[in-house]
Amino acid sequence: MATVRITSAIRDFVKNRLYDLYGQQIEAKQEERKRIGIGNACYEFYVPAKYRECVKQLNDDPDGLWIEPTKAIRVEMEYFTEDLDKPFRTVMFNVPLDPPAPLPIRMRTYGTTFKLLESMAPYEQARKIQLEIDRIEKERDKAIEQLVNGVLHQCATLNQVLKVWPSALDFMPSDVRQKHASTSTRNRSTTKEISIDDDVKVSLMKARMLNTGGK
Repeated sequence: MATVRITSAIRDFVKNRLYDLYGQQIEAKQEERKRIGIGNACYEFYVPAKYRECVKQLNDDPDGLWIEPTKAIRVEMEYFTEDLDKPFRTVMFNVPLDPPAPLPIRMRTYGTTFKLLESMAPYEQARKIQLEIDRIEKERDKAIEQLVNGVLHQCATLNQVLKVWPSALDFMPSDVRQKHASTSTRNRSTTKEISIDDDVKVSLMKARMLNTGGK
């Protein structure tokens, strides 16, 4: 096999690949959060029913809408985490109004946020989703620290990486994979052995499963 040196460009590529893979999981959770009715719960809480009814009557005018409906709102949620170092967090995210609904001018200004309260029906489900997002982000950061800042920094060559991380080739740029596969074995050199602990092995396994679509 060719001697492929591990460079900062390779490390950056692998880091970005891990960000992309974990990002897909995070985006799936964010999409799930959009479907649990947070926008509607905030709308009904912060816009009194009598005003909602007035606007509905105005917008039922056969000549057209009086007040343009809003498609999405920004929500703020405070919650207790499962992280002892950071037990309380505040997050903000966008959710749809389904169907779109008219809002007062003061609620349509730039930067307006609607606070999702614990008393609102979707709160607990939203918190569970956010805790899952936190877990994925924490797992991602740990994988990058152990695999990119750890394994790839300890290893000088790709051959050395593959001895402890056999599926690492799947995370490499195409030119690196081609170079590794296309040359003869006569220049094979002895590489320094490195050892990894069981915790790093778990991150290696999770990265491989993530890359192959495993759960």
